[in-house]
Amino acid sequence: MRCLIGILVVLTVILAASSRLSAQSPDYVLTLTDETTPTGSSADVTIHFDVSGTPVDGMTLGICHDSSELELTAIADGQALIDLNPDFVASDEVAGGFVLGLVVDFTLTAVIPVGLGYELWVVTYLATGPDGVVSDVCFCDTLATTSGVLIVNEVIVTGGSVTPTQECGSVTISTVVGELFRRGDANGDGGYDISDAISILAQLFSGAPTPCLDASDVNDDSGADIADAIFVLANLFSGGADPSAPGAACGADPTLDAIACASYPNCP
Repeated sequence: MRCLIGILVVLTVILAASSRLSAQSPDYVLTLTDETTPTGSSADVTIHFDVSGTPVDGMTLGICHDSSELELTAIADGQALIDLNPDFVASDEVAGGFVLGLVVDFTLTAVIPVGLGYELWVVTYLATGPDGVVSDVCFCDTLATTSGVLIVNEVIVTGGSVTPTQECGSVTISTVVGELFRRGDANGDGGYDISDAISILAQLFSGAPTPCLDASDVNDDSGADIADAIFVLANLFSGGADPSAPGAACGADPTLDAIACASYPNCP
């Protein structure tokens, strides 16, 4: 996690000549995702950003969570920030949450343009609370940096700073039970190879039986489809990502979704 060194100097320069609009603006929408994970496991909450107004030069954010239920373990740049390669990105973990600072370009030339669904950051939490808890993860204006400076949620645009619309997320802590299976073993033979990709295609287009949908849902996107066959081939032959948890080891599906594993013969 990167230190928040210099954030106040940089943002103070930008804000010095700016006016601030305190009402939440619908032209800028920050959203935290809802996730589910068992106690003792991790969940990745993503910060998404929609821009329909003036392009954005930077922002400061504060995000709170209940430390008795969630433990912050990592903050990673999302794909949008990786693509932007901004001049300044910083984070500071404090009691009850963390604060973030972003300046796209010190010269204010490059910006976050108008667009929807920007993935800014991915925040990893370890679930420490009891089963059944829905633990909120929310934007908040109550956190201060380790040096004691209060951080508020605002985006910086030409001519001023704007309070964005802010939508909370959550982590549902739930013990997942169900049939044990190996992710990717679509044909149920206990292995993982090209025959599983062929089996997924046969299930989709030839009416072949699908005794364990979870095993065929290789990318764990809550659906067994052609993307899963492609995922297997990419993993086997192109260095693509490994199948999602539980992977090659026997285990239950950590994702609560509408598909299930009715029968899988190769786990004790």
